[in-house]
Amino acid sequence: MKLTNNEIWQANLALGKIGKTDINGKLAFKLFKIKKKLEDEAMIINESLKGKEENKKEIDEVFSIENEIDIEKIKSSELEELKLSVEDVFYLEPIIDFEN
Repeated sequence: MKLTNNEIWQANLALGKIGKTDINGKLAFKLFKIKKKLEDEAMIINESLKGKEENKKEIDEVFSIENEIDIEKIKSSELEELKLSVEDVFYLEPIIDFEN
């Protein structure tokens, strides 16, 4: 799936927050696999921004770049056991499969 660096960054942060709660093993494993891939990409994004902290234009350019990332979307029904804020859902939206 294609995600912008900003979507990767924000989803990674949201999963980090969720990762501090107790959840069932199957969902925990799935979220761990997704978090690991997002975290690897976030580290690359972070490295590419070193020395550019004062240049908003360059930061915006880096965050707007699209990347292909091989992750399995999270089914919305799988998230029912979690207490998510609206902000969490907003940041996770690109990787959630809102089932019919």
